Amino acid sequence: MIERCRSLFMVRSVGWKVIGLVVLLHLLLTSLVNLWLFPSGLLSPIQTGTRGLITVTLVANLLFMAVVFPVIFLVGKLKAKDLALVPALGFGPSSIAVGLMWTAVAWLLVHGVTLIMVLAGWGPLEWNGLWLTPTGVEWLGRSIGQFFGNAFYEEVVFRAFLIPQFLLAIKKRNRKMGWGRCLLYALLVSQLIFAMTHIPHRINNGAYSGAASVVADQLFLLIAGLLLSAVFLLSRNLYAAVGVHALVNFTPMLIQSPAAEVNLAAYLVIPVILAYNARVAKNLENRSK
Repeated sequence: MIERCRSLFMVRSVGWKVIGLVVLLHLLLTSLVNLWLFPSGLLSPIQTGTRGLITVTLVANLLFMAVVFPVIFLVGKLKAKDLALVPALGFGPSSIAVGLMWTAVAWLLVHGVTLIMVLAGWGPLEWNGLWLTPTGVEWLGRSIGQFFGNAFYEEVVFRAFLIPQFLLAIKKRNRKMGWGRCLLYALLVSQLIFAMTHIPHRINNGAYSGAASVVADQLFLLIAGLLLSAVFLLSRNLYAAVGVHALVNFTPMLIQSPAAEVNLAAYLVIPVILAYNARVAKNLENRSK
């Protein structure tokens, strides 16, 4: 893992003030959007007018980007390459093409798990007819809202920005601490923030029924954040993490799923990436002999 994260050590450190400003702005925005803007219905005409093609999720996250990204790029003086956004074209490790490849693998894994569940008797094998109805436009809109909105924004902020910035800030404060330990702390702190900033969204959705549900949800979000971090760090591709994140939030299925949680099978892409990395390393070792 450490070798896969070497490029993070070369990112420019923005310091604690910029890190705190990004986190604070995100928290204020997510509270404003989830506790006032969404309940007010002000964005609903956009979604209704486009028949669900442009969702409130997409519009809200474009607002997030318009406020938070200038802080990262202008105040923090970071460049697109510092956030693993370039080179986006071609077929290099950090390209969109490779990210789409890992997204496709995750999508196939979700369908594979669904087929296994069907064969095990969990439900019948049925074509997802929603794609052939007007609802299909809504499903397309939900996918667009995730890939270009929620998943993209959160991966840039909580994985591409916060992980390396916490890593460098912690290392600068504790120079004798090893890189591995610094990375561990950076992962835990950044993904704890990722989990906690989802609380306004959960409140808006009525997801909490008591303290136990809050703790369970926060633990799930922490684990989810760490898994998405693993996708990003192991693949060295932010777009792969965006794709998996989008699929976990909403998977456009070709067949009916016997379980609502089957989309979590997208995380199975992690051992596939590990196996791929092991094969690449072995091939490089053989060539060097």
